[in-house]
Amino acid sequence: MFNRRLFWTTLFIIASLNLLSFFAFYSPIVNWLSFILILTLAALISWRNLLWGIYILLAELMISSQGHLFDIYIGGFRLSLRMGLFAVLLVVLVLKISNANPESFRGQMPNVKLSLKKYQFYIVLGLVMVWGVINGILQNNNRGFLYQDFNGYLFFLLLPVFIAAFANQKKITGYSLRVTREFLTIWSAALVWQFAVTALLLFFYGHIDVFWRELVPLYKWFRDLRIIEVGLYKYNFHRVFMQSGIWALTGFFVFVSHLLESQKKRNRKNTKLLWLMSVCITTILLVNLSRSFWVGGAVGFIWFSYLYLSHLRPSMRQIARHILTLVMSVVASIFVIAMILLVPIGKIPGLKTLSSLTERVTETEESAVRSRKALLPPLQEGIRNHAILGAGFGAEITYKTTDPRYIAAHPNNPYYTTFAFEWGWLDVWYKLGILGLVAYIALIFSIVSRGRSAIKNCEARNAPFIIGILSGVIALAVVHFFTPFLNHPLGIGYLILADAIFRDL
Repeated sequence: MFNRRLFWTTLFIIASLNLLSFFAFYSPIVNWLSFILILTLAALISWRNLLWGIYILLAELMISSQGHLFDIYIGGFRLSLRMGLFAVLLVVLVLKISNANPESFRGQMPNVKLSLKKYQFYIVLGLVMVWGVINGILQNNNRGFLYQDFNGYLFFLLLPVFIAAFANQKKITGYSLRVTREFLTIWSAALVWQFAVTALLLFFYGHIDVFWRELVPLYKWFRDLRIIEVGLYKYNFHRVFMQSGIWALTGFFVFVSHLLESQKKRNRKNTKLLWLMSVCITTILLVNLSRSFWVGGAVGFIWFSYLYLSHLRPSMRQIARHILTLVMSVVASIFVIAMILLVPIGKIPGLKTLSSLTERVTETEESAVRSRKALLPPLQEGIRNHAILGAGFGAEITYKTTDPRYIAAHPNNPYYTTFAFEWGWLDVWYKLGILGLVAYIALIFSIVSRGRSAIKNCEARNAPFIIGILSGVIALAVVHFFTPFLNHPLGIGYLILADAIFRDL
């Protein structure tokens, strides 16, 4: 199931990059040298094998949230490592296509032509986005906000790179068993890293009276680079949230799908490893206290259950065992959290902190919820005024916020103006109009449709992987209602990955 050597190598590289990023944050020379070295290695690896370039990009998405593990400034412009990897992959693809090395690349690019029929939804959405830029300029929207708003959608340009990278693999809806194993190994290493970081920070902040001195430089690093958010919730329970955790949510369905299938086949070794992965992922999702993730996960799990039961057809006895396995995963995750909080060092938080998990589900007066509610009426008014053509990228909304941090900084002005909205699908409608909303939803439906066809047409051994990936698409689309991910590389990267996997090239 997993490539052990690749797993430990990947985990070591991820840990080393984070450690290097920490030192680079405090040393400009280390930062520049690291940035150049990483991109150079990524370019060489991508040139040799484009698929491994994709792996590097995906691993970066899984661990660095906003993509700022390493940043450099060129003429006042902030160039992130993610932007650099994006540019490297596009340049490598263009060079390969333009006869830089046609013999070695000829087998990797069969039938990849952006025809109107095969890519019509991308083309329509792309045209609408171009209109969003033009409209934003015509509406005199702030140019800086316009760029930041539109910038994330440029990740769609990597779709040809993803398709080209998978095109020379054995055709199982664009994927081979070897590639599946490699990708799952890299994904698992990234999620184990997320789990380790989450557990350590929960421990350190749960015993902050002992470790506060050590946390000061660490907090400044991961806060300023927007890798992790840590905040006190209640009862001394600290929320540890990574935006890259969206890959834990989508990965939950992929690894659980393989877990249940491995259990059905009585493969004890794989079952144990996959169960441990499910515990790690569940712990991440519990500690991040993201209700958006929980709602998306619940809807995604309903979809996952339907696909798994209808296509893999387990017996009633197997279903009972599957349910018990999943329940034990959740229980084990809660046990892990309790053990972390009860380590007898300094002031012990106590078991009462665990009630934060259940209270988070029902709480409706927390500041983030109130801010979302406050944003909704003016955003709806903006949509009514620009329902057809949209207001363009960079369009702003002013609303009365209850964010305690903003109120503390602006005690006499509770009104906050922003171009970034929590309501993801309403954000699309407001800025791109009804055509943009319909085009994006149609693209999602087309990917889901291809995924369902892929499940029917692929070999039985690959069905769990496809079912998991497809369930992740559904969960991601639901999360986007409340927290925007499909206007960001984290969500778009998963979307084009899923589409590249599902396509029969």
